[in-house]
Amino acid sequence: MCLSNISQTFFSFPHATSQGPPCSSWVYLSRSSTGRCCLRPKGSNKNKKVRAQNRLVRRLCYALEFAFRRGLFYAVEQPASSLMPEYKPFKKLLRRHGAVRVHIYLGAFGAPTLKPVVIWTTSPFLRQLGEVVTVERRDQLRSIRSQLNLKLVRRYVDKRGDLRVDAWPFTSQEPF
Repeated sequence: MCLSNISQTFFSFPHATSQGPPCSSWVYLSRSSTGRCCLRPKGSNKNKKVRAQNRLVRRLCYALEFAFRRGLFYAVEQPASSLMPEYKPFKKLLRRHGAVRVHIYLGAFGAPTLKPVVIWTTSPFLRQLGEVVTVERRDQLRSIRSQLNLKLVRRYVDKRGDLRVDAWPFTSQEPF
């Protein structure tokens, strides 16, 4: 959604690829069920989903290696709390390719919340993306957002009389 504003510029460059693997097993919210931590980013081998996500990231590494050898720039997006960059195959790949970490806030690109995101990239022009939002600009965005009084969560009672909570973007058709 908000990364589409960024990726339009990125994809207009003919020698680039952008990846956003699922982050659900890599972020802090799932650490108790996945067994991932900074000292053990591989996680629990007993968990089928963890093994599948590890396999997916290894395959991503193969694809990025192929792209890099073909002369393509790449960008891999993850939430700031993701442990994926600590996973050994991915970490080795980033180091070998000289990829840099670009820290941005999606709120600076039109999202209703700030949401910190990290982009690992070999692209020289995406490296300046993190410099776009200065401290003054971030404070200005926060001020504007608070004045808009954005409603990001809504509570309602459904047809059965149960209290429900819906987060933006609102998925249900229930009235406010």
